[in-house]
Amino acid sequence: MSRSPIPARRALALAAVLLLALLAAPALIAHAAAHDNNVQWTELGHNSRDPLFRSPGGAVPTGTAVRLRLRAADGDLTAAQVRVWDDRNDQQTMHPHDPDDRRRHLFR
Repeated sequence: MSRSPIPARRALALAAVLLLALLAAPALIAHAAAHDNNVQWTELGHNSRDPLFRSPGGAVPTGTAVRLRLRAADGDLTAAQVRVWDDRNDQQTMHPHDPDDRRRHLFR
């Protein structure tokens, strides 16, 4: 009997909880965004149902390329990472995100 793939609802629920935790964190620094190691947490955002932030939307076959974007205050971040957790093998993979050249406040 083969094991079923990682439940999509479980992964989406985890991503939603982590995103809410980031958005709920109070801003520690009240000055303008800059490359100063002080992230403007209230400006971070991702909407998995908006094609600007996730394309293609919905479930996709294994191996399909998916574009994810993270919104941040303009000039605040120099890089971002997405952590993908494989609960079958208990291991993580980190994927770097680069600034979107056309929209510097978005990371892809």
